[in-house]
Amino acid sequence: SIGANAFEGTRLTQLGDLPSLTNIGDFAFSNTPLVRLGDLELLTEIGECAFRGTPLAQLGDLSSLTTIGQEAFYARSSQSGNSEIITGSGLVLDSKSSATLSATSARDTKVVSVAGAGGAIAATGGEAIVTHVSNARVIIGDGTSSTGADIDVSDNLSISATNDDTYDASIDAGAVALAGVTGAKLRTTGSAATQISIGDYADVRAHQVEAISRNDLEKGGLGDNFKFDGGGAISVTVGDSRTSQSQASTIEFGEFSNLYVEGSRLDQGHLTLTASNLVNAEDSAKLNTGALIGVPVSDTRITSTSNAKILLNDNATLQTQRGDITLTADTVANITAHAKTSVWGLA
Repeated sequence: SIGANAFEGTRLTQLGDLPSLTNIGDFAFSNTPLVRLGDLELLTEIGECAFRGTPLAQLGDLSSLTTIGQEAFYARSSQSGNSEIITGSGLVLDSKSSATLSATSARDTKVVSVAGAGGAIAATGGEAIVTHVSNARVIIGDGTSSTGADIDVSDNLSISATNDDTYDASIDAGAVALAGVTGAKLRTTGSAATQISIGDYADVRAHQVEAISRNDLEKGGLGDNFKFDGGGAISVTVGDSRTSQSQASTIEFGEFSNLYVEGSRLDQGHLTLTASNLVNAEDSAKLNTGALIGVPVSDTRITSTSNAKILLNDNATLQTQRGDITLTADTVANITAHAKTSVWGLA
């Protein structure tokens, strides 16, 4: 047997076949980078939280397994971060060429969990939780009539705050037994915010200005989020997935701020402000069960909230000498949920 806490917190990444192993204790592989475990033909019991917090992606033969402890297969990942350019009051930026201010996030958060069982009485449970939070900001600090930011750019001024992040979670579970129950829970939460803020009393002059506050937060990339197979005299297969996503993109000009695009006769110079959200969320559940009595339940839900706005506070001024002014605030959503169940048996 492998005792309780035997490898907890170690750097173990894989184990081969263990044909004589019969018991894995509580927390035995908890919080390790274990991704592969070979055949365990004689294993009968897995303790509580045995694989909690591991990225286990492959399990071998578990044909003798009869007992799985609470939260034996439990994977969780949480990631948060900020990409920021922030200035105080009184900023002076003087460029005789072009200037670029860019805050960008491009991160990936994924969790994969595997659970399987077999025997006279078997139960399979897996849980995967992903939380992903990201913020990208360019903030020109507030000032007063005498301490407002002074930005003078002879050529093009580009300001951008962008998120291009991805997150996802999946569980692969199976049960084969005289009485088999397969169940798992997925919870994925993604939150992204981008902001460009030109503070009170800021004075900005440039040949051309483009400001982009954009979120492109994607939930997906792992294929089937649920992949379950169950069989036995009585079999119940259950999958429950919840995805929540929120995005906010903002461009704001403070009170008494002034943005002036000079242009020229040959190149008029344009002022373009864009606040946008691109929502990409896909969730897929694939369940199969075969039994004398089979009850498959697959439930997948996606909730998305998006806000895109351009805010001009009191007495803010946008002007061009010759060129166009274009302001755009938009959200594009691509949301897909798939649930597929298959049943074979006498009922």
